[in-house]
Amino acid sequence: MPDASTATAAPGDSATPELMKAISAAFNSRDVDRIVSFFTDDATFWLARGPEPVGRTLKGKETIRKALADRFKVIPDMRWDHKEYIFAGNRAVSVAAKVRSGTGVITLTTAPLMALGWRTDEILASGIEDDKKNFTRFFLVRRKRAVLSGANKTSIAFRLKNVPGALYKALSVFALRDISLSKIESRPMRGRPWEYVFYTDFLRGDDSVSRNALNHLGEVADLVKVLGIYPAA
Repeated sequence: MPDASTATAAPGDSATPELMKAISAAFNSRDVDRIVSFFTDDATFWLARGPEPVGRTLKGKETIRKALADRFKVIPDMRWDHKEYIFAGNRAVSVAAKVRSGTGVITLTTAPLMALGWRTDEILASGIEDDKKNFTRFFLVRRKRAVLSGANKTSIAFRLKNVPGALYKALSVFALRDISLSKIESRPMRGRPWEYVFYTDFLRGDDSVSRNALNHLGEVADLVKVLGIYPAA
């Protein structure tokens, strides 16, 4: 789910292409002071990732400033490649592809939506899913391996032969090291009946305990592939 908010121009103001381009340029400069100059002191900004139905609510210019500064420390090369601007009266939406250098597109996003003198405290629609416990995750696929600061969760895929005790032996490499699994699911292998690839998340980052577990898993599995190491939500 992308970062998003709705923006409404203050009375007497209007959304213009020039203003939206200026906001976009500010975000792509990653200059936090320049970005927050487009917020009112009591503005509200919604991050997609968080515990609330809308993700995470940030209230006030200084709170928004700190959150953006922290984000750029983790992803210093983030930018938004804008596709189009959509105007409706005194409101505007910027549709963009949020990208990191040297990678593919992360996801489409409707951000930024703030403008000088605007109030960003109205959500047009939220909680529209039919299952309140449904959560969607997005993954960044990149060419080179990278481990973000604070990473404490690992996603892997491994393949086993259809022999007695194969899964028990595979999972024991984590149990022996007190590594907690947060997910495991299987997918059948095409053209190889009764053989499966298992997709697993475990709560450990890139440390010696995790690496030893993966090396041990490699002794009992036909294939072990690390899909990502990242901070847990």
